[in-house]
Amino acid sequence: MTDYLSKTMPFHDTVKQEWQENLGKTVSDDEYNDYVEWCDMHGCELIKETETMLTDDGEGIVENVCYTISLKEGEEEYPKKHSREYAEWANWCNQNGCVIVRDNGMYVCQKVDEHRYIKENDDGSVTVLGYKANENFTLDDDTEVVEGWDGKTYVKGEEPAQEGVEWAKKRIAELEIKLKEEDYKIIKCAECSVVGEEMPYNIEELHAERKAYRDEINFLQAQYDIVE
Repeated sequence: MTDYLSKTMPFHDTVKQEWQENLGKTVSDDEYNDYVEWCDMHGCELIKETETMLTDDGEGIVENVCYTISLKEGEEEYPKKHSREYAEWANWCNQNGCVIVRDNGMYVCQKVDEHRYIKENDDGSVTVLGYKANENFTLDDDTEVVEGWDGKTYVKGEEPAQEGVEWAKKRIAELEIKLKEEDYKIIKCAECSVVGEEMPYNIEELHAERKAYRDEINFLQAQYDIVE
């Protein structure tokens, strides 16, 4: 069973760029070992090519060995596989109270509990990124409450920091940009559907990915009372 909560993935744009740079690339015999692992991970293979050349003095023959990075027969292009894997992960997050966010060049999973927006670290510790307004909590006799910057009441120590709102606004802006960047894919699929042509993108994966973006936007707007 996939451990989606601890799962990480590189940004799709990074994956796509690396794929375009490496597929079809010719590497020397000395570089062979540098690309073996990458090929194994991306469904590719190194095709050996031998070129016979005359020596500089024209009196001898040498063989120049190189390799071309090629997609294995029957393998799916890795960026498509990566996109589908992300969509499956996003669907799991939507159903299990989690969101996918960017963190140091990677997508990571963050769990949303009843009151806190948190990130679970690799070492088992938890980083609290912000808090939801807890207006309906039951107070114990020794519970201290404070008024947050937004005028709402919080348990002391759980009041949201102003910078948490700024972070949320920045994250929302990033997600909205991603939605706009993918609008053309929806339009293209709609056009192909009208004329009976095959869709250029997997509409189910695209829908799941966009839904994950919108769900996170709605969550952050509700959590931090951000009104557009």
